[in-house]
Amino acid sequence: MGVVVPALRTVEDFTYAVKMLKYPPEGFRPAGVERGNRYLGRFAEYKAVANKLVMVILMIETYDAVRNIDQIVKIPGIDVLHIGPYDLSLDMGVDMTSPILAQAIQNVSIAAQRFGIPLGGAAPTLSNALGRMSQGFRFFTVPGDMEMIWAGVNNYFAGANGTKAVGAKSQHQLWEHELF
Repeated sequence: MGVVVPALRTVEDFTYAVKMLKYPPEGFRPAGVERGNRYLGRFAEYKAVANKLVMVILMIETYDAVRNIDQIVKIPGIDVLHIGPYDLSLDMGVDMTSPILAQAIQNVSIAAQRFGIPLGGAAPTLSNALGRMSQGFRFFTVPGDMEMIWAGVNNYFAGANGTKAVGAKSQHQLWEHELF
């Protein structure tokens, strides 16, 4: 099981997120009645391995997190630092093509690699994911299922000249039609 935690800013935020996902002594995740009952008296057995079974994926999507990255990478228990470039660009007040954003992402990448923490990020295409792997990325968010299905249908019906299927609309155009 993996849990992605967004909107973290400070070292304290990141530390708290890890501790909320781990049972004692590594954290303070509560067991709850349902969890204990689900294992029918074998909770001690589950607890012995549970902390290894939870993947802690923490989002780097604020400029505060980028500025604190050298301390964040020292927090034990982080399995993946997932960079959210769109939210990060918004928080930094720059657009997606900004060299300032690129440098911030590079700083996170260097710090994470120095401490052996895999990076995560968006991979809109397979070639994008393969390129990011050389930068230490190992965890990817990919396009949604409808977007992938739409792309597959367009590829299937594409003419020899590589154009989209006749009458094809983008997913965004379809959503606008359905919603408005």
